[in-house]
Amino acid sequence: MMLRYYLMNIQISTNSFWVFDLDDTLFKEVDFRDSGFEFVRQEIIKLYQRDIIDLVIRYREGYSADLFSDICCFLNLPETSKNQFLWMYRNHFPSIDIEREILSILNSLKDTTLGVAILTDGRSVTQRNKINALSLNTFPVFISEEFDNSEKPESKRFELIQSFHQNCTYVYVGDNVKKDFITPNQMGWTTIGIKDDGRNIHKQNHILSEKYLPHIWLQSISELKGILPC
Repeated sequence: MMLRYYLMNIQISTNSFWVFDLDDTLFKEVDFRDSGFEFVRQEIIKLYQRDIIDLVIRYREGYSADLFSDICCFLNLPETSKNQFLWMYRNHFPSIDIEREILSILNSLKDTTLGVAILTDGRSVTQRNKINALSLNTFPVFISEEFDNSEKPESKRFELIQSFHQNCTYVYVGDNVKKDFITPNQMGWTTIGIKDDGRNIHKQNHILSEKYLPHIWLQSISELKGILPC
């Protein structure tokens, strides 16, 4: 059985290095989704003088599985046009925010430990737009597409980060039980899971073996504030 920790057992010291997932850990991925839908909607209003708001609402309420196919049908465009709207969505500069307290915690960790990095799966442009929109561009970021599409749980990026500092404590903070924790667990890192508040894209109610689970669950990154150095 894997050892479980309590928050008080997590030591924030000068000899620790912290790595954070991005989507549904540092901000809510659903906010990017809604930003993208609104961007596509406004572009379609400008291009076609038609409004897709009813299609967006229908999708959000679970009555459609493919908004972009619905858009093509609504505009009488071939299905091949779907990719144009998809890239419009993926490459837009999002209107998203990070909680001020979470950003403060990240900056405090950067100042009091060996460092902080972000490790995220996804497309380079999409993820870097998120990073810039959230004012996280002062932290090193490791995006799967920039590493031969090496997505979690593959170890390539974890091993690269671990090569930065020898004989230190590595801490990984994420949310996705299917892929976030198994690799850092196997590498001897301390793992922290942020619980779904009901808005996560990927749910956490899967029945998985212990090796997939974090050492500790927190309701929010804000709970780390209680163990930060004064």
